[in-house]
Amino acid sequence: MKEPETGKKENTGKSGYSITTWRLHLWCRHPEWLRTTQEFYNRIAEFYYNLLLDHTELWELGSQQTLRELEIMSIPGRGGRIPSDPLPWQKVPLYFRRAAANEGIASAKSYLSRFTQDEKIGRAEKLNAAVTYYKGMYQDFSAKEITLRVWTGDTWTWMHCRLSGRDFPENARLMSPSVVFEYKYDMLHEEGFEYPQIDESKCVRCYQCLKVCPFKVAKASEM
Repeated sequence: MKEPETGKKENTGKSGYSITTWRLHLWCRHPEWLRTTQEFYNRIAEFYYNLLLDHTELWELGSQQTLRELEIMSIPGRGGRIPSDPLPWQKVPLYFRRAAANEGIASAKSYLSRFTQDEKIGRAEKLNAAVTYYKGMYQDFSAKEITLRVWTGDTWTWMHCRLSGRDFPENARLMSPSVVFEYKYDMLHEEGFEYPQIDESKCVRCYQCLKVCPFKVAKASEM
């Protein structure tokens, strides 16, 4: 069985830049906690997957609005608002819950898209998605280490892990990492992109590059 490569780049073409996935080996003292966390993540994702499919009035909304409506339905609000479909688990970290909810929403929308082509397709009984760690669920992140917020089965805790693979480019903009189980290896997949390098000797300050730069506002003042 082939060992997964580390540092492999997978490019997804975008206008003006490309998304790259960096793949690194992940070494943790309690790897079983990674799996416990993923199991819990998918149970929450399944809850929102079914909640969305049960409410046809939400099917045409965009993902952001869908998330907002599902949170109103499932999470107690200010002023003592009681949710109509409460999330069965309490004290779930906000960013963990939202990552799982977005996974459930994406899976539900994918199902609905396929259902329009084949009405014999049934709902998924279980989801098996990799955990995406939003900001607030990880810290001390570099190409050599990361500390993850994980669920032990009894409590939430921070777990420090080592990483091995290629270093990130200095001009890389990193996004939310995810933990992926490949064969017998635990891997960290990190998506991001590299800022384009401008040749100052040829730049005429036309600012056309800003039209395709995802951080054009932040970078405009530096040109």
